[in-house]
Amino acid sequence: MLLRFDVQNFRSIRVKNGLAFRATGLNERTDLDVATEPHGTTRVLPVVGIYGPNASGKSNVLTALVEFADRATWLPRGEEEPRPDPFLLDSEGRQTPTLFEIEFLLDGVRYGYGLGQDDGGVAQEWLHAYPLGRRQVWFERDASAAVPFRFPGDYLRGTKSLLSELIRPDASFLSVGTSLRHPQLSPVARWFRGVRRASPGLRRLPSAVLRRSLGRLFESRYAEWATELVRRADFGISGAEMVDAGDFERIEHGVELARPEVQFRHAGPEGDMRLPLGAESDGTLSWVSMLRTLLPVLDSGGVAVVDELDASLHPELAAEVIRMFQDPMVNTRRAQLLFASHDVTMLGSQFGAPLLERDQVWFAEKDQTGATELYSLAELKPRKGENVERGYLAGRYGATPGLSPGELGRVLRTLRDQETA
Repeated sequence: MLLRFDVQNFRSIRVKNGLAFRATGLNERTDLDVATEPHGTTRVLPVVGIYGPNASGKSNVLTALVEFADRATWLPRGEEEPRPDPFLLDSEGRQTPTLFEIEFLLDGVRYGYGLGQDDGGVAQEWLHAYPLGRRQVWFERDASAAVPFRFPGDYLRGTKSLLSELIRPDASFLSVGTSLRHPQLSPVARWFRGVRRASPGLRRLPSAVLRRSLGRLFESRYAEWATELVRRADFGISGAEMVDAGDFERIEHGVELARPEVQFRHAGPEGDMRLPLGAESDGTLSWVSMLRTLLPVLDSGGVAVVDELDASLHPELAAEVIRMFQDPMVNTRRAQLLFASHDVTMLGSQFGAPLLERDQVWFAEKDQTGATELYSLAELKPRKGENVERGYLAGRYGATPGLSPGELGRVLRTLRDQETA
C-alpha cells in the first residue's frame, strides 16, 4: 500500500511537495490496519482526495504519481523515452532534475524508492528496504559520480555488475533488473504497475478508440461486474452486450478489421432497445470508463488515480466510488484511491457521516510564484464534527478562487461600459 508520495520540480510543483497516506490520530473510522514485519501494524488510508481551485495543480499531482510509476518501469523498446517536465516559471527549474520519491508497503515490508531525471536521462535513483524495521540500501545511483552505482551491505543479490553494465542513461535500474526477472526487483516493479489512472473524459476520444477501450472491459472477466454496476447506477440501462457494429477500424500495417462494440440496452415504449456508444450520455461513458480501472484495482490491489471524480457524475455516484474503497468487505485487497474533485458535498454531511475523515482531505493552491503547494486539512486541526464543507466554501482553509461574489460580472460590465463611453 502507498504510504507517501513526494515530487519536486514537476510542472507547477516547484519545491518538494507530497501526500501522506498514513492515518493520523484524527482518523476514527476509515483507516486500515496493515500488517508489517515483524509483528506490527501500520494504519493506512484507503482514500485521499485533493481539493482546490482550477489550475491549482491538483491534476499535476495525480499525473506526477502516474508518470513516476511509468518511468520507474520504462524500458527502451521503441517507445519515446520519458522526458523531464520541470517547473518552467524560473530558470532553476530547467537546470535541475525532476525528483520523485515514494514509500509503500509490499508483503509487510516498507520500501523507499526515488528517481531523479533531467535532460541527460536518470540523474539519481535509489531503493531502500526496511525488513524488521531496519534500513537496507539495495542500491544507490548518481549519474554524476565517478562510480555511478553503489551496493552497500550487499543486500541486493545477484550479478549487480552485469546489471550496471546493461543500463542505458535513460532507463531505471529497477526496470532493467525486472526485465531480467531479478527476484528482488521484480515484485517492486509489479507494485508500480498497480498504479492505474482512470480517464473519465472518453467523449473526447476518437470513436474507434472509445469502442476499443470500453469493449475490452466487457470482453474481460469483469464483464458481469461492470454490467451490473452500470445497471444499478440508474442510467435507465437494463444490460449490455457485445455486437457487430457493422463498421471498421484501421489497425497496424494498414489492415482493416471489424471489431464488435459494447452496446447498452435501454427500456423504451416498444421494449428494450440497444443504443450505439455515441448516443450514450457523458455520465454513462464516464462511469463505464472509471469501472475499467476501478474493478481490476479493487480485485487485485493497487492504486486507482482519478482526476475529476465528479466529472459528469451525480454526487451520490461519486460517493459510491469512495464507499467501495472504504468498505473492507468490498475492498478485500487493500486497494487505494487518489482523486481530485471540486465536489464539496463529499466534505459535508449530506451523505450522513462525512465520507472523508479529516486526514483524508488535502488542498492544492498556488503561491505568489505560481508554484503549487499541498497541505492536509489535518494540519489545520479542525474540530471534531466541524462542518468542513461550509468551512471550505467560506475560505477558512484556503485553496479557493480569490474572487468576491459577482466580481467577474462587475469586470465585464466595466469593460463593456468603457467600450461604449
